[in-house]
Amino acid sequence: MSIAILCAMALLPILEIVGRWLWRTGIPGSTMLVQHGTLWIGFLGGAIAARDGRLLSIGTVTGLFPEAFRKPASVFSASVSASVTLLLAYAGVTLVRIEWADGRHLLPLLPVWLAEAAIPLGFALVAWRLIRLSSDTWGARAATAVLAVAGALVVSSDLLFRGAPFAVSLVVLGAAVLLGAPLFAALGGLAVLFFRYAQVPLASIPVEMYRLVTSPTLATIPLFTFAGYILTAGNSSKRLVRLFRAMVGWMPGAIAVVTVLVCTFFTTFTGASGVTIVALGGILLPALIAERYPERFSFGLLTASGSLGLLFPPCLPVILYAVVGGIPVDKM
Repeated sequence: MSIAILCAMALLPILEIVGRWLWRTGIPGSTMLVQHGTLWIGFLGGAIAARDGRLLSIGTVTGLFPEAFRKPASVFSASVSASVTLLLAYAGVTLVRIEWADGRHLLPLLPVWLAEAAIPLGFALVAWRLIRLSSDTWGARAATAVLAVAGALVVSSDLLFRGAPFAVSLVVLGAAVLLGAPLFAALGGLAVLFFRYAQVPLASIPVEMYRLVTSPTLATIPLFTFAGYILTAGNSSKRLVRLFRAMVGWMPGAIAVVTVLVCTFFTTFTGASGVTIVALGGILLPALIAERYPERFSFGLLTASGSLGLLFPPCLPVILYAVVGGIPVDKM
């Protein structure tokens, strides 16, 4: 489903351009569809990352514990993460119910609540995956689920408004992060705790998520990621090397110049210097060594050149900086 949405997001702007060129008209609501496709891609991608155990975390100290304490620590961190995720899913359900009652539509036959349903659905899937991966036994998984539900009930109750439970909740969240809880659980958990302590409805969190994710600028992130994947999978690295060799091959130190240019160009569109090093390192490193560049210099040049592309739009970090800073991307 996520692949179909991503392909549709890439295809709609192309059809829009072709339609305006041939028939002087575009596809009604195509921009809105692409923006809300970003919402679905983001939450489905999070669910897939949770399924594969690839949610970003700062690391874990459970490896320092004796074997007998590792499983309880894993259950604890997973239960806290799942508790936060369940609270966010509940907040998303509240938002969807409000939009259902309001009856607004993005497009004909596309109500707003259906587009926003990605939020509770995505969080619910992530919570389920966290519980599944908490242990290899169903007994420990059941314990994780019970603790997650209990934690969500405590946070959503009036007990949190008292000083001690709130402080204890912060300590529990911090301990869970140290034991391997994903970073999104830490950030989302802090948001939930402070919103609850300030007696602000939790539905405000998915409202802000919806506003940010459906912004016109943020849709470029999955699209450029898709473009970078096509560049990598399509063996474009070799063709880029040949192109830049033809352009600057006459210069002294041409292979070093080619390395800088092609790595910068590749990173600009893939958004990740690591991908650039993997895709181009096998081609450029032997060429540099063959030209009698020192091995350490060659490694350093590849690594540094792979990071240069992060400074130029439309690289993803630049787009994110523009979104967070409220700066138009075309002004970057």
